[in-house]
Amino acid sequence: MAIYVVRANESVTEREIVEYARDNMAYYMVPRYVHFVDELPKTPTHKVAKYVLRERALSEYKRMWDREEHGIDVRRPTASS
Repeated sequence: MAIYVVRANESVTEREIVEYARDNMAYYMVPRYVHFVDELPKTPTHKVAKYVLRERALSEYKRMWDREEHGIDVRRPTASS
């Protein structure tokens, strides 16, 4: 899963994120699920609260954007390859 914080001036889609990852990473590193958030959860010491992200991933993954549901195959070469 990839969780992204999108800046106010930027626009990006889940498909663009997965396609970028597919073109620039090994197939096993391409996230299956993509989720946008306004900000990352923080601990009292201002570090990213990874445990909160893990809990959210386990409880909400069915509502998140799924590359397999949208037919993106990461093992198949792209047209530009």
